[in-house]
Amino acid sequence: MQLNCKAGDLAIVVKAALPENVGTVVRVVQGQGLEAWIGFDEPVFVWSVELASRDRAMIYERKNGERLFTWEGPIPDAFLKPLVSSFTDNSQDDEQRLAEGLPYEPVSV
Repeated sequence: MQLNCKAGDLAIVVKAALPENVGTVVRVVQGQGLEAWIGFDEPVFVWSVELASRDRAMIYERKNGERLFTWEGPIPDAFLKPLVSSFTDNSQDDEQRLAEGLPYEPVSV
């Protein structure tokens, strides 16, 4: 099974039953395994995630319509897209861009 994410990744929610959750950045904590999920005919791989920041909560809706606001919870791998780390060593790329006269963004540490 090819997964989008792995434990430890930062990821963005790209699909959700509740549109308020789309765009939320989460940290992938650990796999929960294959689970039944509304909208899928077969079980899907689900991650346990936590919010990367506390600027807004994730929202889950219970069967009775009650909304639960939380900082952590389950989410299918299919709903996540991993974010590329901005902390990789791009010094060689920057040198190439400078040599070609292209703009680059220096990173302050």
